[in-house]
Amino acid sequence: MAVEESEKMKKKKHKKKSNVICFDEEVVPKHVAEELLTNEIKNSEIEKKSKKRKKEANQSNEEPETKKKKEEESPKKTESIRERKRKKHAKLVEEKKIKAELALQEKALNYLSKWKHDREEWKFEKLRQIWLQHNMYDESKVPQEFWETLVEYFSNSKGKSRDVMLKEALKIIEGEDDENKNTCKMERARDIIQNLQE
Repeated sequence: MAVEESEKMKKKKHKKKSNVICFDEEVVPKHVAEELLTNEIKNSEIEKKSKKRKKEANQSNEEPETKKKKEEESPKKTESIRERKRKKHAKLVEEKKIKAELALQEKALNYLSKWKHDREEWKFEKLRQIWLQHNMYDESKVPQEFWETLVEYFSNSKGKSRDVMLKEALKIIEGEDDENKNTCKMERARDIIQNLQE
């Protein structure tokens, strides 16, 4: 016990002296400890500065082309809010356009079906007839199951609409329009010519 009390006394003496700094087992005067610490801080600052200079030198020596390549390789991770809104708006507009086209297609095909099966309820609509004229050669818009009804419907047409349909069908058959080399279009054009010329 006496040994422990003597150690405590020594520690108290070290604490009272302001010019002495005590490490675990070593007692160093305060001015020596300050010198050591300031030297370590200065050395670490010098090392940091030299590393920074080396890094800047490496970057300046790097060719501008490699910098551009690095920028091109790293994709943009974040889109601006405005860009996201623009994309979202474009998507909504596209969806509305598709829905409108589908609605027009459905109305035109219902119009045609009504003409065939329920003449009492059927009423002439110029817009539906125009849509059918413009899209008659497109198999995705006027399916094959409606084709015979459509040919029958247009076989009764007269005047300018009849002439326009004949000219368009002749263009497709003669191959003036390069896009229309589709066999389905050719067959449909032949059907129209045969039924309208009779």
